[in-house]
Amino acid sequence: MVEKERRLLISNKIKQNGYVSVQELIQEMNVSRSSVMRDLIALENEGVLIREHGGAVFPLLKKTLSKKFEKPILKKDIQNTEAKKNICREAAKLLRDGRCVFVDSGTTMAYLLPFLLNYELIIVTPSIFLVRKLPETYKCKIFVIGGQYDTKYDMVLGAYSTQLIQQFNFDITFMSTNGIDLDSGSVTSADYENGALKKVAMERSKMNCLLADSTKLNQTGIHTWAKISDFSRVFVDAGSDKADLPNNFVICDEYLQGDISAEIPLNEKNEFE
Repeated sequence: MVEKERRLLISNKIKQNGYVSVQELIQEMNVSRSSVMRDLIALENEGVLIREHGGAVFPLLKKTLSKKFEKPILKKDIQNTEAKKNICREAAKLLRDGRCVFVDSGTTMAYLLPFLLNYELIIVTPSIFLVRKLPETYKCKIFVIGGQYDTKYDMVLGAYSTQLIQQFNFDITFMSTNGIDLDSGSVTSADYENGALKKVAMERSKMNCLLADSTKLNQTGIHTWAKISDFSRVFVDAGSDKADLPNNFVICDEYLQGDISAEIPLNEKNEFE
């Protein structure tokens, strides 16, 4: 059975049954395990299925996101790069010299970094991943929160990190997330400690912004750490369906022009002046 036939068979089976096992596919198609795994990886990249231990499930049957099933940060760094660049380009229009800015963990924030370098800021972050990307010429103050180092997220978190964040007062936060549930309005994380840290940072800030590419929409993690309405702006890429989005969402693409800060309600803008 050739590759095209195998993948069509797998697609049909998972649509009919909701699940396929690797062993079942090996026996039915009379191919090696490595061939089946290559097929599953290719179909997952096309959005046909989601791989799990021993097989794969139909996307509508996927699990609630938890740390166990989340990819390490280095594997996510090269995903949706253009969307992340466009999101960060638009969000960066809120930056002004002299502001104290909390920059969250996650791969999206690395694409915010080139814009941060254009301003004299005080940056506070738990992200070792972000700090690794700082150029040697960076002159502004940056506080790296201490705490327990997490290799998967390449960041620090935990009770000590949360305690340290409570000592700062932020002008603005740029937050990342694992999932945004448009139906319930929940913003979620795949890890409780990570979500708890985000929540405390938001409580210490005058303005909060969420940066998330469209793959995060209608995903749900195990821990709800905020509501969509808690954010002044939610920056998403042009792959999002505008008709289904709340009013505080900003759709970002490379053709957007203008200063987004002009759209901030007066009571929020004045807090920066």
